[in-house]
Amino acid sequence: MLPSSSCFGGFSAGYTRGSMQTTSASRLLSSYAPYHPSSRSRGGGLSFRSRLSFKPRRLVVPPPAAASSALSTTSSTTSTSSSTRSEAFNRDTAPAFQLYNTMARTKQPFLPRPGMQNKVTMYVCGITAYDYSHIGHARAYVCYDVLYRHLTRLGYDVTYARNFTDVDDKIIKRADEIRERDPNDPLGEPVALAAEFSRAFHEDMDKLSCLRPHQEPRATEHIPEMIEFIETMIGNEHAYPASSDDDGVGGDVYFAVDTLPGYGALSGRDPSKDNRAGERIAVDGRKRGPFDFALWKGARKNDSIKWDSPWGLGRPGWHIECTAMIKKTFGGFPIDIHGGGRDLQFPHHENELAQARAGQGRCQCDDPSAASEPDSYARYWVHNGFVNIDNEKMSKSLGNFFTIRDVFERYPPDALRHLLASAQYRTDVSYSDTALEMSCDTLYYTRSTLLDGELALAATIEAGGDDKKANPKEQLAIAATAREACDKAMEDDLNTPMVCAAAVPILKAINDICQTKAGRKMKGRQAALEALLAAAYDTFDRLGFVWGGSDAAEGHRSSLIEYKAAALQRAGLTEGDLSERLSAREEARKNKDYAESDRLRDELAKLGISLQDGKKEEDGSPAWRPVPRTGEA
Repeated sequence: MLPSSSCFGGFSAGYTRGSMQTTSASRLLSSYAPYHPSSRSRGGGLSFRSRLSFKPRRLVVPPPAAASSALSTTSSTTSTSSSTRSEAFNRDTAPAFQLYNTMARTKQPFLPRPGMQNKVTMYVCGITAYDYSHIGHARAYVCYDVLYRHLTRLGYDVTYARNFTDVDDKIIKRADEIRERDPNDPLGEPVALAAEFSRAFHEDMDKLSCLRPHQEPRATEHIPEMIEFIETMIGNEHAYPASSDDDGVGGDVYFAVDTLPGYGALSGRDPSKDNRAGERIAVDGRKRGPFDFALWKGARKNDSIKWDSPWGLGRPGWHIECTAMIKKTFGGFPIDIHGGGRDLQFPHHENELAQARAGQGRCQCDDPSAASEPDSYARYWVHNGFVNIDNEKMSKSLGNFFTIRDVFERYPPDALRHLLASAQYRTDVSYSDTALEMSCDTLYYTRSTLLDGELALAATIEAGGDDKKANPKEQLAIAATAREACDKAMEDDLNTPMVCAAAVPILKAINDICQTKAGRKMKGRQAALEALLAAAYDTFDRLGFVWGGSDAAEGHRSSLIEYKAAALQRAGLTEGDLSERLSAREEARKNKDYAESDRLRDELAKLGISLQDGKKEEDGSPAWRPVPRTGEA
């Protein structure tokens, strides 16, 4: 029995079934079939709804190729169906969805820009590609994957963009270090280094089942746009070229913060009173004000990457990248949603907003209140929480830094997604081996239950199915209640913990049908299982858990095998080692040496292997399941 606070999840379902035989169940399932926002879902093939020939109740986002042709906020729609949906969109009857807006410091009803019908633009700050991505990155991009999926589920035609910072001090430093060790290493070139770690990032995100954005602009591909934007800000008297430094190197351009009333509205910092330095704020005597930040950095003697500009050779500052790329990608300002980690709120997002206002002319920025106006740059600012390692903030300096790949070496990818998605996106996540093993335990229970449900349903159908008059009201009500609970939870600022909680009664009901005498003999068993399984898959789909393959039962079975293999690895055992211990315990039980039998059982339990007496594996060996470890044997 699992505690009610357990959060159930897993990779979503390729739920394949023939035509429904129970009318009441068919009606219910038409609203419970899982939704896949785009053809980029990892599972492949048709969605559950398509396989069952249901009429879709939600809108489907266009695939990347189609979406990429409709990036401008003034462009035509991507397809006939998209145009039809846009014309039918009514702001007064739009789906209820409350989203926390950092600028407003409160939850607000989400609606697209007036006149844009159901079209939504969303930009999320991406990685600086100089190393393998860490679990803090996973936290952010799982959050925005859930948000993207939910918006498309509500019927919005979302264009989602996420950038790559592929020129930066950290990238240059890492490339220089590699080149010093081996002049022939291709990763000694900054652009090649960034490309390699961008590729690795995609691999990590794919394993986490994060849908790829429609656009992924790179800083190095937008240098002309950045230069043009900087020139505009200089012309508007919000930026200035700095004098040469002590080494006689010039070419730097800075943003003049004191020329922009309302600076600090997003972060709540007042530059006239707050002299704290934020991340990437450099101390430089050539700056007119302590909060002034670099828009363009003049090339130093040994810089390995640089571009020509009106101010000489150099490269862009960090903050100008996103502002220029958003303008280019979406055709102008404002966008609907701008997202990123909470640590980006200041200085990065604050400075992006300042640049956008300054680049639109002095008439856009003379009023201090203009900074918080919804049409200044982004209408909704969304920030996700941090990842804490054993209740301390993750940090390289503390030695508690983990890459996504470090985690994948010991845990299935869906265990990490479960841990991250089951926490409300604005809260901090406490990462530990125990937390990940609890996610594995939850997933194992979930997939085992769904596998039992699939097999029971198949057997019921093979035996002739339900009586046409069967109507399992209790199970249908459980499924309907879960759907309603999930709707309310996601409408409330993506309350994913409540979505997880909604799965508890569904899984219990499936277990009751499969494991109890009454459940095995109940009337309406087929209709009940069909409704409960569809409701379960719909619930997990809200969190982006995508089961792959056309055979749901086989997908569950293969995942259970994966969880067991990972548990053995964490225990430091091979399959042969486990087989020897199981044989030794069977021999002890045969000889009625119960003390030895218990000792062997307890040793395995400490390693995260729980024996299930009375059950057998398919090969006839003693059954076991992975559980959180309690110590070392």
